[in-house]
Amino acid sequence: MKNTTVPTGDQARSSDGIDADGKEAERVGAAPDGRPRASLVATMAAVLAAAFAVALAAEWCGVGAPAADAARRWTFVDEVKSPETLGFRTHDARGGAWVLDEHAAATGARALVNLAGAPGEPPAIAVLDRPSARDLEVDTRCMVSPDLPEQACGVVFRYVDAKNYYLSRVDAVAGDVSLSVVVHGREQPLVRARATVRPSVWQDLRVRAVADRFIVEWNGRRVIDVPDVSLGAAGGVGLWARASCVAYFDELEVRPLAARLHPDDLLPSLL
Repeated sequence: MKNTTVPTGDQARSSDGIDADGKEAERVGAAPDGRPRASLVATMAAVLAAAFAVALAAEWCGVGAPAADAARRWTFVDEVKSPETLGFRTHDARGGAWVLDEHAAATGARALVNLAGAPGEPPAIAVLDRPSARDLEVDTRCMVSPDLPEQACGVVFRYVDAKNYYLSRVDAVAGDVSLSVVVHGREQPLVRARATVRPSVWQDLRVRAVADRFIVEWNGRRVIDVPDVSLGAAGGVGLWARASCVAYFDELEVRPLAARLHPDDLLPSLL
């Protein structure tokens, strides 16, 4: 069906290609038969090739790549109660309170604990004030209680806000290790790898995010290796737990990496 809406003004064009003065309109960059001019196509191809070559050269030479921040590690043995003291920001208390407490099986007999929140509420997230990174490795050890219906814990990274971030988690109920991206508050699973995740047992989880490639290791074994371009900017790093769950975190280590070329990096070169 033709679009019958006609713009007004000197530049108005009707749906049949006749302009406001009754003259036949010519599309910009088009030959008389309506096909794109060969010169325009060649120019656009040359611009794209040049932009890619410049970005790739910068990638290989390290030009413009900011130096990575130093690695940081938290063992949660500090004699404090609030995670804010250690540089964490918590979001939405309905998902459960975060506290540092004694735990005999944890390193130094202390752990960061997310207490159970209200069923059906958003997940509990504790994000570090720094570092902020796009390319990084992050390790944690977490464990869930078997006494509640939800039993999942994990890490968030490239965290923009509570509605936009990447998430990798282990889930004892679902029996899997997964990688997801949350965009505008909607979680979109990328990969789920079947796994026997036992509650009351420490689970080692490692994520490596470099440009648009993501690798997840669970208990020392690579289970996910997938590309994704949903979120290409640097963001925060933190810990995650289901709302109706008690989750324990024994340690957290974040190792920012020097930035590598991401598809989003090509866009400024084309503008």
